Formats: sequence, structure tokens, C-alpha cells
Amino acid sequence: MFLNISQFKEIGFFDENFFLYLEEIDLCRRVIKDGKKIYMDSSIQIFHEGAKSVDSSISFEVELTRNWHWMWSRFYFQKKYYGYFFALIQFVPKLFSNVLKIILYSLLFNKKKSLVYLYRLRGIISAVLGQRSWYRPRIKT
Repeated sequence: MFLNISQFKEIGFFDENFFLYLEEIDLCRRVIKDGKKIYMDSSIQIFHEGAKSVDSSISFEVELTRNWHWMWSRFYFQKKYYGYFFALIQFVPKLFSNVLKIILYSLLFNKKKSLVYLYRLRGIISAVLGQRSWYRPRIKT
């Protein structure tokens, strides 16, 4: 049995708080919680060639965006399903790890790696502070 539109309205569509990452897992959890089934067809193959549609001139900005949202979404997901305190405990090591990596890559003069971890840290901090998923890439036209 497939869900019709009114059943989706009851469960809720995608959580609009997610911008990237984990939104489909969140939806599947809610479908299962509502007693519905999810079907998988293992004969279907999908080849994802991450960021291949992105112009190379903005690929680093996309990388920063991906890292910010990966950390923000992971914290939000944990908070949504397990509570703020549990999510915070899970992310304290990530906070310290990112700070150390920022320092390490700064000392090694690897600005790109340092920025990647800075954006991860910013994503975590934004989520911990309860801010919405606000970051969007700055793309110069």
C-alpha cells in the first residue's frame, strides 16, 4: 500500500528545517513510526557523482557549504530524536576535534583545509545555539 497525499499530510512532508542531509532519513523514520512500510527495490542502481553539476569556479564554496550543513543537520537530527542534551554530548568531541584541526591546518599553512573545519565548527555552533539552517553559499556572478 502506498501513501496518498492525505496520509503524507498526517505524517508531514520533508522537515523544512533541513536544507541538506538527513531529510530523507527523517521522513522514513516518521513513516515507520506511523506504522507504514518503506519498500526498497535492490535492482535499481543510482550512481551519484557528487557536485558534478557544479561549475569548478565555485567548487570550494560548495565544499564549505556541504561541510557546514553536514554538521548542522547531524546535530539537528540527533536533537530531534534523542534530545538536546544527548546531541550535545555526541558533538562535544566534534567541537574539540574541529578546533584542533583548524589550528593544525593553520600551522601547516593549509588554508583550504583550515576553512573546511572552520565551516564544520560554525555549523555545529549554529545548531547548538538553536539557529535555523541559515548558511547559503556566497557565489559571485
